[in-house]
Amino acid sequence: NPLKGNWDFQMKKNWEIQEAGDDIIGAVQNIGSARDGRVYILDSKNYKFYIFNPEGQFISSFGSLGEGPGEIKNFEMGRQMFVLAQNIIVIDRSRISYFSLDGKFEKSIPFSSRFRPSTFVTEDTFISIPVRQGALKDKMGEIKWCHVTEKWEKTIAHYQPFKKDAATERNSGRTVTVRVVFGGITPALIVGNRGNKVYYGMCDSYSLNCIDLKKM
Repeated sequence: NPLKGNWDFQMKKNWEIQEAGDDIIGAVQNIGSARDGRVYILDSKNYKFYIFNPEGQFISSFGSLGEGPGEIKNFEMGRQMFVLAQNIIVIDRSRISYFSLDGKFEKSIPFSSRFRPSTFVTEDTFISIPVRQGALKDKMGEIKWCHVTEKWEKTIAHYQPFKKDAATERNSGRTVTVRVVFGGITPALIVGNRGNKVYYGMCDSYSLNCIDLKKM
């Protein structure tokens, strides 16, 4: 029940699965889709990525737990899976791994940036926003445009974080301010892109902003 307006997305179930080949689906961390309709599922319990066709039929799997080429060290962090036009990009603890849309490993790039990707614009550039926005306190949040290999970063916009995620309590005679942030519940900044345009907005308001990266 939206606060404003009436919405009917006319959602319908296309298919459902419990198995991927010989595997039983364990813990789904992320789902993505390609332009041709293929669906990619990251399973952090089985340490695999599964590929399904648009009708829900299992095609293949790729990836495994480890530190070698094509392996993922941390599948919890690897839930950051991005499906681009030509690549699947997976963020790992200290690197970014690139796979083809068929799941073939292509390359890994060392990655130790303090900015975590929120959405990729190209295979080399991404948009980053603070993961824990409550830590911003009374500061304005920054939206960054970053390059994976050239290591440059550019602030492309500022936004006002959610201010009501704080509570005060008495502790040993002192008043202490505590920031409480619940992922998926506390209002946060949502960001996405299509082509060279980045769209963002706080999910507690009915406004959407657009940035044209060609003009930056």
